[in-house]
This record gives sequence, C-alpha cells and structure tokens, in this order.
Amino acid sequence: MTRFRGHRNPRNRVKPTDLSGVTAALDAYQREQQAASKALAYVSHHREQAKSIPELAPSERHALEQQGASLDEAPSEEFKIRTFLDAVRNYLFRDWHAAALSEIVAAVSAAVTDDAVRDVGQLPLTAFTTGLPYSFVCKLGADWADKPIGHVAEDASLLVMSELFQRARRRPPLGFNLVFDPGFFRTKETEVVEGVLRQHHAHSLVLKGDAASLGALTVLPATLPAENIFFNTHGSDSAILLTDISLAAHLIVQWIDLYSSPFVFNNSCLSWVGVGREFVRVGARGYVGTLWSVDASAAADFAEAAMARAVNGEPYAHALCQTGVAASTSRAYLYVGLVDAKGRRPYGGACHAVRGRRMDRKARRQGHEGTAPVV
Repeated sequence: MTRFRGHRNPRNRVKPTDLSGVTAALDAYQREQQAASKALAYVSHHREQAKSIPELAPSERHALEQQGASLDEAPSEEFKIRTFLDAVRNYLFRDWHAAALSEIVAAVSAAVTDDAVRDVGQLPLTAFTTGLPYSFVCKLGADWADKPIGHVAEDASLLVMSELFQRARRRPPLGFNLVFDPGFFRTKETEVVEGVLRQHHAHSLVLKGDAASLGALTVLPATLPAENIFFNTHGSDSAILLTDISLAAHLIVQWIDLYSSPFVFNNSCLSWVGVGREFVRVGARGYVGTLWSVDASAAADFAEAAMARAVNGEPYAHALCQTGVAASTSRAYLYVGLVDAKGRRPYGGACHAVRGRRMDRKARRQGHEGTAPVV
C-alpha cells in the first residue's frame, strides 16, 4: 500500500491538489457523450431521408445502412442536411471517445508529480486523495489504466479501520449477496451477475421489480450478513433510483446500515463520488462506481467480467483491470477502498430470485412487510 503525504514541517506541507482541470475535463467528456447520443438519435430517426444525400461518401453511406436504431428519444428538430452530415462525421464515424479521454488523461497526469510516478513504479496503489482518479495517470512511460488502484477519497480512518476489523473478524457461518434490479434495463445484466454469484460462498437474493425497494435496502443489509451488494439501476452522483424512491445521497447515511461491511457495486451512472462516499460511511468495505454514463449493454459486460474475478478471490481493485471491455466503458469505473481488499474464499452457494409488491409508507417504516418471502 503506497501513501502520499506532506512533510510534517508546516512550511513544507504539500499544497492541496488543484482539481479544477480534472473536473473541467470530466465535464467536457460528459458534454461530448450527450452530443454523441443526440447525434445517434438524430441520424437513426432521419436515416431513410438521408440516404439520397449526394455529399455522403460511400463508406458513410454503407455505415448508415448498417446503423441500428437508437434507443434514445429522437430529437425534435426537423431534418437538415448540414445537421445530418455534421452528426454523421463528428460523432458516429470518428473515435470521439479517444479525444475526450485524452483530455482527462492530460489533466490527471498534470496533477501528479513525476516523483510520485517514479516512487509507485509497478506497485499496486492505495491513493489517499481528495478526488483525483489516479487510473488516468499516463506519463514518464507509465500508464496506470490497468494498474490496481484503491481510492480513499474521504473518511480514510473509517475505511482503514473497517478493513482491519474485517480481516481480524471471525468468518460468519452464513453470508448473503444482494442484487437490486428495479427493472429499468432490457439487458441480461442481472441474470449474468446472478450466474456469477452462484460461484460465491454466500447465498444470493435477487430483488427484482417492486422487491427492489427502499424497504428491502433498509432491512436486509441491517439484518443479514451481506458480503456483496449489486445495483443494476439508474442513478447519479447525488442519488440512486430504487423502485419506489430516488434515494438521495444524504439520506443513505440516515436510513441505511451495512453492519457486515459488504462490498458495494453500484452499476448506475455517475455513481462514484457523492453516493459512493455515503455508502462507505454506512459501512461499505469497498465500493465500485462510475465517473460518467455508461451504455447498459457495455455495463453488463463489465460487471460480468469484474464480478467473476472478484468472487473467485481476486481483490476488487485487481478485478476491475483488463476486463476486455472498451476503454470508454472500463475507464469510467473506479474502486474506493484499500487496493488489496478482497472477499472471502468461495465454496459454493445458492441463488434465489424475489419479486415483491410495492410497500406503502407504513410498511416501510415497520421494515418487515414484503420481506417475509426472502427471510
């Protein structure tokens, strides 16, 4: 574990890292991502009208014919040849991901000193940071894109003490994995993760539809020895969406108790900083979140690869590396926790899918209605 800190002499203390450049680069990436999504929807919606445009190159015409329909809502503006050509050439048939990612890499690399890069070398890294995503460091011949890195953004003492306690704690005779899927995506992500978790020693409870509720998230992790919690849902840096509520980040610390210190994999968009910090504060031993919006199908592929390695004994930070998923997806994911933290050795388990009806407010306060089929 590598830690960077300033000299004890107040005059020689390292100044706080200026993250304005990194924040600007991440914001620019998200704007490019939104523009690309809008362009795809525009091209998909006006594809038949555009096939007769003489300015289209043969390669563009062929790509247009092969272009699948976008799942996004079609833009409202009317068809314009110039708009269409700009959309085709600027976003659909060039690698805008690489250009946007290069801005983030440059900003992050500039914020890390050359001495730090040399000192770390090839070692795995636990970075005590104010929010810098160290996986984007690329300088002096070192590329940390596939380096196992654990980020400790805040509450350092809490994370370290929780990890030390878990390593010394006697293994419970029974453990559980909890999978929350309100049903917003038409992918097989939940089924894939469910299959992967069958290899884990803990029993898996898959909460689908109305069962993926605030009541379940409030009651189950507070009463069951949970080992892993996985979310297949929508979200942002300030909330996570369950079936019956958009759970704001500041409410997590008030309502949720992860007493058994599980690992939390939040496969929703923009889920790294705000929501992730609160899950750590209520007991998460480690947390996986994203820096930007990720395509649902690509997110499912990444979750399958990472979870399969994690439940088979690899440290979580290591399991996120070299997944074989495109960089525009894999580099969105960051791990919060100590770099060598890992789950318990698997020995086989069981998996149960649960569907429940939506609970009313009184039932949620009581915390039991709808959970009897599970417990």
